[in-house]
Amino acid sequence: MAEETNPAQLANAQPESKLVALSIALQLRFRTTFYKWGSYVGSAPFTVMIVSVILTAAFASGIPLAAKEDDDPQTSWVPRGSQGVEDRDRAEDIFGSSARPIFIWAEATSDNLVTKQVYDLLYEFDLEIRTKVATTVDDKVYNWPELCNKSEGSTSCSLNGHPLAFWANEDAYPNPSFQAVIQEADSAAVLEQINSGKSISNSSRTISIENMFGHTNPSTLTVNESGSGPVYNLVSAKAMRWNYFLSNIKDLASDEVYDKWESEFMDVVKRFNASQSVVILHVQTFHAFLEAFRESIGGDLI
Repeated sequence: MAEETNPAQLANAQPESKLVALSIALQLRFRTTFYKWGSYVGSAPFTVMIVSVILTAAFASGIPLAAKEDDDPQTSWVPRGSQGVEDRDRAEDIFGSSARPIFIWAEATSDNLVTKQVYDLLYEFDLEIRTKVATTVDDKVYNWPELCNKSEGSTSCSLNGHPLAFWANEDAYPNPSFQAVIQEADSAAVLEQINSGKSISNSSRTISIENMFGHTNPSTLTVNESGSGPVYNLVSAKAMRWNYFLSNIKDLASDEVYDKWESEFMDVVKRFNASQSVVILHVQTFHAFLEAFRESIGGDLI
């Protein structure tokens, strides 16, 4: 067992350097201070405990006022008062909040999903989203036509980048005749409509497919700008992606409406994937991301 150093020995020791002298001085100071404090606690323990409780309660009283649970991924990892966050909030106050997207990817279990069979399945999936998915908050029912994002002055849901946009018209989503058209078509007719780069009811606007399909054949799609013949040269694709856009109305019963509707959306996706083995859907929703984020941070107080 090491021999305890006597304070007198420390005081009378001849320091070998300035660093040793500083160390000895600090040890003496700490020993003297803690000895005095320990002596006082030993002589008046109840007084020390009472004062400690009062001071702890006083200093902790402001924590509930200053602390809040923040699970917004756009603000949780940036400093408070960040210029970017302030600019975003100001832009939303002036122009309104942006649309709330649902990202969806479809992946074929075979080498090609640009087929009649896949489009039949996607039509049935989309039909259920548009007509059956609904949620109730405060005794009010919210469905897709009410929650979807719409262009200014339009009553139709936005169709940007949707694989069914080739069969849509200006007033309906998709064209009411889509089911009849697709039933009479074959895979070659589906591919021809996609390569036309246009809707069956609107030949004046080109629908871009470069970012819609993935793992394509050929790997690089070329665009025919001559005005005659097909616009694209797509032969097959392993995957496709598109978005559903919610309007993200700020005064609409808080985020509860969107969170619950997205949960219903995810249930449809799970049933769809379990009901067939032709195409697999992968989805990212705002609500699902936040749920994973909440689990990750465990409700940290910021």
